[in-house]
Amino acid sequence: YYLRYLDPTNGDALVAADNERYWMVGDGTPDQGGIDLYVGGAEHAVLHLLYARFWHKVLFDIGVVSTPEPFMKLLHQGTILGEDNQKMSKPLKNFYTLRDLLEKGYAPEVIRFLLSSVHYRKQLNFTFDGLKQAAATIERLKNFMFRLTSAELPEGVNEDIQKKAAGFSAAFRDALDDDLNTAVVPGFSVAGLPRYTTLSFSVSRASISDHDSGAGCASISLKSAYALSTSSSIFSMWIPYA
Repeated sequence: YYLRYLDPTNGDALVAADNERYWMVGDGTPDQGGIDLYVGGAEHAVLHLLYARFWHKVLFDIGVVSTPEPFMKLLHQGTILGEDNQKMSKPLKNFYTLRDLLEKGYAPEVIRFLLSSVHYRKQLNFTFDGLKQAAATIERLKNFMFRLTSAELPEGVNEDIQKKAAGFSAAFRDALDDDLNTAVVPGFSVAGLPRYTTLSFSVSRASISDHDSGAGCASISLKSAYALSTSSSIFSMWIPYA
């Protein structure tokens, strides 16, 4: 099917040779051409992945394709368990589509927050309590952002908060570079899962505590708000700082 996408209207061949070489080989340099990323669960290893690789190798042996392997990188995502603690699946009818959750009144950012609360390779226990906690956490972050951007604070510098705000963006990038470790970024507690250290709250709490103690300053408050908006711009989970 992935090869047919390269030349869907060709009535004489699976894929024209020039189209196949353009998309699957590219310019011939490393990491160019082919399918960059194959994402699937462990149950796909035979029914999808092995099947696709087997037939691709057959096509390579008979000269239809130019590469012995179709996929450059493989990622396995973790299993999602339903509220019955069983793997979500069509036969069990214990799954929810995005449309189902939206119709139940859950905002897209709440669903996204819950799904990002664990590393994509790890198991996720989906519960409606988890969605409620996600919604509450987003509201807290919004409140943090509002207080950081609306408070009237004197000018000055708090070195402790300044260091946290300055280091947030680097820590955020490091987390994403660490095999897309989103759990460290939004981080919140869900029943049955450990509480992750959260970059967002570490900046927020320090800045708000600074403000409430009377030691706050306008420049650091705005820097903290800007730091928080970094992760918000990626995950679209709360109102970004403009």
